[in-house]
Amino acid sequence: MVSLYVERRGQGPGLVLIHGSATDAGTWAPQLSALNGAFDVVAYDRRGTRRSPRRDDRGSQRVEDHAEDAACLIRALFGDPVLLLGSSFGAVVCIEVAARHPELLRGVIACEPPLVAAAPDREQHRAFCDAFARVLAAEGGERAAELFLRTVLGDAVYDRIPKRRLAASLSLHRAIAEDIAAADAYRPDWNVLRNHAVPTLLVYGERSAPHFRPIIARLAAELPHAEVVEIANAGHLVHIEAAERLHREVRRFAAGISGW
Repeated sequence: MVSLYVERRGQGPGLVLIHGSATDAGTWAPQLSALNGAFDVVAYDRRGTRRSPRRDDRGSQRVEDHAEDAACLIRALFGDPVLLLGSSFGAVVCIEVAARHPELLRGVIACEPPLVAAAPDREQHRAFCDAFARVLAAEGGERAAELFLRTVLGDAVYDRIPKRRLAASLSLHRAIAEDIAAADAYRPDWNVLRNHAVPTLLVYGERSAPHFRPIIARLAAELPHAEVVEIANAGHLVHIEAAERLHREVRRFAAGISGW
């Protein structure tokens, strides 16, 4: 396996962070800074994002491929099971790791996973995918990336993104397109998830787009060891917009896991 770019800080039980689309390991700067006193914290660039090279030229990575990357990284860096925290597409990857490799995990914290298979309105998602493809073909990658970010974050949040950070996000249009395709194609094994024993904390922001809530509700109904937490005054970027509250929830959730 080609090495993944990794940032690692702190000592203690393992905490692995998986970023969403249009970003990289740097999005976890608040968590790397605040949680390294309680955890051995690892954030990494998912393959094909920025500093982690693609596996080959076969095209985009599937959710399952990202999950195997995460599992390989956990085995390489940790001798004991870890807590896995993912945001957005990264949260979908966390769910697949739990399904495939529960022995590697103490628990999962999933912040607003865009789990298309659990969404009640597939037509809305299909309309977005079609619009993204049209903009990509007609106006180019950065305009398509803007459409993605405005749809996920909302115009108000998008317009407040610092120019340098926004430019970096827009430059990741290829990875965004690949993540959209991967999320669209992904079908979790509900039978496996219904029977797994990995404690799971499902997190959503009070101000997030409403389509995330039925996904959280479906997961809460399917997963036997799931808890749901709403983060007040936060949108989709919970780990940035309400970092201190999320940190409290991480510590609380970890403290309640049996045997940890």
